[in-house]
Amino acid sequence: MQKIIILFISLFIFSESYSQQAQVTERLMQKLNSLDPLEYTGVLILLKDRVDIESLDKDLYVSSTGIEDRARIVITTLRNKAEQTQSPILNYLKTESMIGKVRKYNSYWITNMIYADATPEVIINLSKRNDIDVMDYDALLDFDRPYDEKPAAQHNTESVETGLRVVKADLLWALGFTGAGRTVMHIDTGVDVLHPALGPRWWGNNGRAWYHAWFDPISPFTTQPFDCGSHGTHTMGIMCGRNSASGDTVGVAPDARWMAAGITDCPGSSNPSMNIAAYQWAMDPDTNALTMDMPDVISCSWQDPSASGDQCTNSIYRTVLTAVEAAGIAVVFSAGNSGPSASSITPPKNISIDSVNVFCVGNINGNSPGYPISNSSSRGPSICGGTGTLLIKPEVVAPGTSVRSTTPNNNYGSNSGTSMASPHVAGCIALLKQAAPGLTGKQIKAILFSTADDLGAAGEDNTYGKGLVNVFAAFQNLGLYPLNAFNIQSPASGITLTSFPNSNNTTTITWDTSATGAQYKWVFGVLIRNLD
Repeated sequence: MQKIIILFISLFIFSESYSQQAQVTERLMQKLNSLDPLEYTGVLILLKDRVDIESLDKDLYVSSTGIEDRARIVITTLRNKAEQTQSPILNYLKTESMIGKVRKYNSYWITNMIYADATPEVIINLSKRNDIDVMDYDALLDFDRPYDEKPAAQHNTESVETGLRVVKADLLWALGFTGAGRTVMHIDTGVDVLHPALGPRWWGNNGRAWYHAWFDPISPFTTQPFDCGSHGTHTMGIMCGRNSASGDTVGVAPDARWMAAGITDCPGSSNPSMNIAAYQWAMDPDTNALTMDMPDVISCSWQDPSASGDQCTNSIYRTVLTAVEAAGIAVVFSAGNSGPSASSITPPKNISIDSVNVFCVGNINGNSPGYPISNSSSRGPSICGGTGTLLIKPEVVAPGTSVRSTTPNNNYGSNSGTSMASPHVAGCIALLKQAAPGLTGKQIKAILFSTADDLGAAGEDNTYGKGLVNVFAAFQNLGLYPLNAFNIQSPASGITLTSFPNSNNTTTITWDTSATGAQYKWVFGVLIRNLD
């Protein structure tokens, strides 16, 4: 009884004071109420003094900063802020760790954040500090679990999966755009690197150190990717899978190379701190901001089921995901398999900073006429509010029903779910990045969003979003969407785009749609061959 009274008094003091200092999420409050005073729990600590990453991102568009300079500026600015401000909290945690009240702590720079595995007393003391903005519980994550999983045949002769044609990837392949020279990544259950349709294009087999191509915080000394389930091998296959010997193609960008973070639902649990570490690693795998070794796109099928309304404004995810995209990387999410009810998008995909930030993808059946939406595909509107397009979710849809792809042990399988739809879009981004390497991931997402084929009710809606991604239509419009100030807050009809000079600021971008065929001259500084 005495222990319960002491804990109650501590939490009463905590609840009285936190609103004047750190914001404490509801789930962290609930967790603290359930703890013994000597128990440890993981907490994410977001500092007040941090880079205004949303403003920095916009400024870099206004100034037309090149992709390499953009990455360097973003990474260096974030790193410097963390180094300049975190010492007082880190010193406190170090002192408490010496007397057993902190079991582990880590510093992050992707946003100005510290993770601590600590006792309630330490967490309460931290909440009283005036240099901390938000404290959140390092809760258990899950992934948007697929359904209708079953084996599929291995094709020993050249074949191309239906969904790849549905998004029009084959039309770009015919023009020579197959993802060559680009990099895809996911945060998932891992990848079976021994699969012949995937292993040859892992970066660790192509000149990079394994730890610059594979991130595993659960088993950090594994020197090559493995899959603790099968989900990650399947989703990676949709992005870039192809067996070169047989020609069996399951991937949208079959010549892209890949890197991966094996985290989701693996043994030892999966937590936000791990995913945040994976995003940080992806931004700078070799810890040298001068080298461009980041992926072009990261496909994500994970969700944070207990995030609730905290995801919208004071969420650590908001600052982390904006930082990743500010560096130039595209992030694409599965919308979730919690439909068909309204506002069933799984957290944290409800965040709506603009029309394409936290970009999530619904699941259509690419094998059926009219491409109907899957009953289980999560729907909008976003619980984070907003008006017009900011309220509408998902952003787009892609094939996600009965999708054949790679599975571990040189096998193939057919899965359904928005987890299968998201990597289709990620692969499309890799194709477009090959054509226009000077564009950021966010710019490419905006073009895919603007050129999607409308499905369902006319215009953008909370079932299909803007519609089915059409990578060929996006390619045709690469030079027609000026994207400088990147003002995407817009009415429900779509996005507003303002001036963006081509990369050399002088060459005119032209697109000829005459009956004799299409022809690009320059696309953001890249000469595209005549198509005749």
